[in-house]
Parts: sequence; structure tokens; C-alpha cells
Amino acid sequence: MWNSDWIDEYTRAVLLEFTVYNQNANLFTAAVIMFEYLNTGEVVPSHQFHSTKLFHYSTDFSIFVAMCEVLLFAFNVAFAYIEWKRFKVLGKRAYFSDIWSYVEIIQISLSYSVIGLFFQRMVSVNSVIDDYRASNVSSFISFQTALFWDSVLVYLMAFLVGLVTLKSIKLLRFNKRTFMIMDTVKQSKGMLLSFMFMACVFVIGFGHFCYLAFGKVLSDYRSFLRSVIAIFNFALGTSDFPGIEQAHRVLGPIFFVGFVFIVSFCFMTVFAAILDFGINESKALFMKRRNKIELLEYIIGKFKTIADKN
Repeated sequence: MWNSDWIDEYTRAVLLEFTVYNQNANLFTAAVIMFEYLNTGEVVPSHQFHSTKLFHYSTDFSIFVAMCEVLLFAFNVAFAYIEWKRFKVLGKRAYFSDIWSYVEIIQISLSYSVIGLFFQRMVSVNSVIDDYRASNVSSFISFQTALFWDSVLVYLMAFLVGLVTLKSIKLLRFNKRTFMIMDTVKQSKGMLLSFMFMACVFVIGFGHFCYLAFGKVLSDYRSFLRSVIAIFNFALGTSDFPGIEQAHRVLGPIFFVGFVFIVSFCFMTVFAAILDFGINESKALFMKRRNKIELLEYIIGKFKTIADKN
């Protein structure tokens, strides 16, 4: 490549990009292989592979999937209308005083964002496929734009599904025992915020240390963000002590011992003490609290209401 004038002393990186398609599995795989030239003369390789199904309606269940998508759209319209009516009935002050109202607004926003991104992804995929067919396989067509919208759509759908799943917490209001968790957090929220602030300071400090000390040798610490992720995995018990020791014979063991002592012993002990304080305070509230309504009574009441209307 040097002799063919592909690269010279001003080259910053060399990228190899290609896309393959598996017809049996209906999978597109876009690959990007990069060789980055550092100022020190070192070449750092990296790669990224993204596999996804860009042909949305290509199975025997296409009609069923389309019907479910139409039902989802209809549900979102109805849900948004019901929430708007609730806002008009309660008024601005009462509506926004309930924390679940914010959850509903976020859910509606994410739902319509997913619908919009679904059509954006479809348009992008069709455009890329049309360009590929028009080129008659004589030129390279990048699928990165279509894959980008596909990734954004998947991420938003993940947030939406997670949010809807967490809304099941609303059912906890039917039993006073479940309020102990909320009461524990409320009673110790000041200390928890201080603890989280100190934990963030230590994580940022350890992240910078790992990035500067091990980033040139270990791929897990090649950037600050990846260093922070590796530190969280370290705290969960996934450690690479041989790799750290090999990266630096002195700083590696020092970091390992210091991190284990500070996180596993100091931080966990303080966190457990804060929760113990909150639990003791919430026990007094637990004895005074009464169930507003039992779940079984609530369900029976709903059925009676429906039966009376019929």
C-alpha cells in the first residue's frame, strides 16, 4: 500500500468496509475494520461487526406482524387520547404532581418516536437496496446509514419495553409491605446521594488511571468510556488481573489491591450501613401504614363495574 501511494506519512487511518448477506438467515452483516496510526508510529487495529435483519416483512408471519404493528399504533393513539382527557379532568397542577404522569408522557413520546423511526428505517433500507440494484454490483454501496437507523430503533424499543415493564411497579401500591423499599430509599436518600457522588468521583479517578496506565496495551482500557465500563465489570467480579499485571508489573497489582479494598470493603460496607439505617427508619412507618385496597378487591370491583354497565 505504501508503494502504491495508498498511504503516506500523513495517513491517519485505513478502513476496510464491506457488507455480506446470508439469504438463509435473512441477515445483513456490515463489517468495518480499521487500522489507526498513532503519533508514536504504532498501528492500533480495531473492528466493528453489525448483524441485523433489514428485510422486515420476509417471513410467513409477515401479515401477523403487520397486524400487531397496526394494533400497537391504534393502542398508542387511544392511550394518548386517554392521557389527554385525564390531563383535562385533573388540571395542570394535579396532573403534574403525580410522578406517574411523567412516566406516561415519556412512554407516549417513546412510542411515537419508535413509530417514526420505524418508517425512517424502512425508507433508508429501501433507498440503500435501490442504490445497490441500480449499481449492478459494480460499485460499493455503504449500508451504514440503514444500520444506524436500525440501531437507533432497537435502542428506543429497548427503552420503551423496559419502561413499560417497570410500570408494573404501580401494582405494588396494593400491598403495604412493598412500600418498605420506597420508604427505605426516602429515609436514606440524602446519604445515598452523598454516597453516589463519592462513588462517581472514585470511578472517574480510577477510569482515568486505567486509561492512562493500561490503555496502550489492553483493549478494554483503550478509551475512558471503555475503562469505566471495565471498572464496573471489575466491581461485579469480572477481573483480568493477569492482563493488568502483564500491562504493568508495578501499577497493575497496586491498582488491583487498591480497587478491591476501596470498592469491595469500604464502599460496600458504607452502602450496607446506609441501607440498614433506612430499613430501621422505614419499619416504624410500616407499622402505621395500612393497605389502601387489596388487589383481589380491586379486580372484583372492576368486574362488577363492567357487569353493571352491561
